[in-house]
Amino acid sequence: MRPISQLLADDVAATVRAEYLEVGIVNVSTLSEALRLRHERENVALEDIAEMVMDQAQIIGAPMEFYTPRTEAEADRVNGRKHSAFGRANSL
Repeated sequence: MRPISQLLADDVAATVRAEYLEVGIVNVSTLSEALRLRHERENVALEDIAEMVMDQAQIIGAPMEFYTPRTEAEADRVNGRKHSAFGRANSL
């Protein structure tokens, strides 16, 4: 894994924690993509971010799922949230 910024590491920890508290489960696929988009300038591979998400979920004891919605509308139905869950509102 290439070196990552402290900003990305902190965002992973905060995002995983918030997702667990809000939803009760961490969707590794969805969160990893949202984090990748928010930190696109760092050019970190999705797989590396997914590994960080899984590590953080394990640290806090959060259950994980590995479901990738085919569309944003489907993701909204699954997560019961608006598109901002994908980081669109917070994208760089």
